[in-house]
Amino acid sequence: MLENYILLQNFLCGDRIIFDYDAKVDSDRTYIPKMLLQPLVENCIMHNNGNDFVEIKISCFVGEKKFCIVVEDNGSGRLVDNINQTLREADDNSGLKEHGIGICNVNQRIKMRYGESFRLHYTRTEEGGVAACVELPDTVAILL
Repeated sequence: MLENYILLQNFLCGDRIIFDYDAKVDSDRTYIPKMLLQPLVENCIMHNNGNDFVEIKISCFVGEKKFCIVVEDNGSGRLVDNINQTLREADDNSGLKEHGIGICNVNQRIKMRYGESFRLHYTRTEEGGVAACVELPDTVAILL
């Protein structure tokens, strides 16, 4: 589904999106809720800070009883603290800011389905970009 979304966005944006994924999971036996990753990929495209090309990479791994999906881009990474603050405020029910509705919805869906131990959070990449990290129970994925 994400590949089709990227094809459509490349058509609309003039082939300026580079998309790669390293997801070694058994897609027939791994369940990830619908539309969980699309808002994260959409944010990579919409908030690319004017880069000529948007580079997006999706990877996944299992660690400490969590299945982690990471959506990385080549953005500036300067708003990571603000994004995490927005997610915390939504957790505290203190209201959403103008931005962050999509990521707050993703975070709330994760918590409602899997519990408070699982979440969405953002970090800066070593290259200076942004990484959205989705933490799910390790039982949702079957690795190859």
